[in-house]
Amino acid sequence: ARPFHREHQSLAVDLVGRSPKAWLKSVGSPPPKCHDRKVVDSNSDKFLLCPKSCPIYADDRADGIDCNFECVEATPKSCIAVNPKEPVPDVERGICRACIIYGCKTCTTEGQDTCAVCSSGYKLTADGKCENDHMLYWYALFAVLGLVTVFIVAWVVDLAVRPMVNADGLKGELYPLDTNLLKTPVAGIGVQLHFNFQFFLIVWALAIGLAWLLLSLSVDDALLILGTRRAKTARQNCILVAWGFETQQRLMWTKIDFVVAAYLLTFLAALPSASGSCVFSKKVDMQNSTHKDYAARIRNLPKMDGTEPVEEQLKQRLEEATGQKVVGVSVCWDFQEYEDELLELIESKLVEKEEKLHPMPVSTEDQPEPESIFARMERSLLAADAERVVAKGEMTQEEIQAAAAQANDEEHVEECKEVDVVGILKSLTCPDAYAIFATEAARDAAVEATAGGVEFNGNTLKLNASRVEPQTVNWKNRTNTDISVKAKRVVMGFFIMLAGLALW
Repeated sequence: ARPFHREHQSLAVDLVGRSPKAWLKSVGSPPPKCHDRKVVDSNSDKFLLCPKSCPIYADDRADGIDCNFECVEATPKSCIAVNPKEPVPDVERGICRACIIYGCKTCTTEGQDTCAVCSSGYKLTADGKCENDHMLYWYALFAVLGLVTVFIVAWVVDLAVRPMVNADGLKGELYPLDTNLLKTPVAGIGVQLHFNFQFFLIVWALAIGLAWLLLSLSVDDALLILGTRRAKTARQNCILVAWGFETQQRLMWTKIDFVVAAYLLTFLAALPSASGSCVFSKKVDMQNSTHKDYAARIRNLPKMDGTEPVEEQLKQRLEEATGQKVVGVSVCWDFQEYEDELLELIESKLVEKEEKLHPMPVSTEDQPEPESIFARMERSLLAADAERVVAKGEMTQEEIQAAAAQANDEEHVEECKEVDVVGILKSLTCPDAYAIFATEAARDAAVEATAGGVEFNGNTLKLNASRVEPQTVNWKNRTNTDISVKAKRVVMGFFIMLAGLALW
């Protein structure tokens, strides 16, 4: 229904007044006459009843006028005469309505909840109801979901009742549930800053909500109920829509002013919040020594063959230029093309070193492994790949065969994968690097001593204190430092997002 009629342009209240309470209770209007059509608006009494001789409202939708109601007799014939699509006289609700049957397209003219024609995808039953043609598919889907749920529940129960076989691995104190994550660094400064930001959002949302409540109570409490009122009949809905439209238009200035003020205040409040996070981060950094406190970033390295001892040469040159002891140098090699192979090799080497440094304790009692169907499934499907990765030429053919023979029943090693590290290094370049010093003071002294730059293989190197933890650097992308490459990627990303939005 249109909420505002050109034929009845009457506001619910005076523009300077508050919203009326007529929507909440009857205003005592005189009862309407039978077959007297009237367009309702925001001033109409939503609780007004028809006389007993014609006790129900019918909505005439054939005259082109919305919300045009008249009181008719409680018979199917009277309802159909006004609106053929609403043939059911509902005396309890006081309206003519359509039959309440899901999937019905055309109701019967008997005045009962029976259907004559069902919508597409439904079939008509003998009792005048509509039945979904695809119910068997829905039953099959629910059955599958039920089986999946039972499987997951059984798996969780199986995990809960298994005996403990890794008591040593479970040792260690846990943080209590009442730990203040705003102040306690349970997982680094990033987690602390994240929870401080979440706290700011919660407090600010409560402040915005309280401000809206106070504004609504001081201006018009209708702001608190707009869009929340419900109507039981079409006539009540027409009155409600008209009242809501007029009230919304009258109070629109309030909403606009509030949104503008909230936006500006949110921006202003975000400034001290961001500044506080920055100060907090620096304070934590001053109180704790981390890897970046000993690291210096080296820029403008010349492109060099990866087979040369670049890191050792660079270490010696830095020690000569700064007079400080350099613990080590890590070059940001351009290995995007060979990333998977090299990372597999590095991970395999780390596993070997971990096994040597921290061997598994020998238990005096062999703990039997669980033999439930879920435990066997975990060992067969979720076990880590036992493939060994080595550098090319590191192992002989006999050693490779011996490694494959050592695989147990749970782990299957088909072959030892070899990575041609020397061949890969020949194509690598070194655009960037990090140098690690023995102390933070040594790092600062080295940066200060090389303020004018350090000559290395024809290039002038630039040193500055690292602003990030070296382990968080995306090493394979350090080669993307050229401004033209960055501009190309930004433009490419823009058009990719534009194409995605257009497709959406």
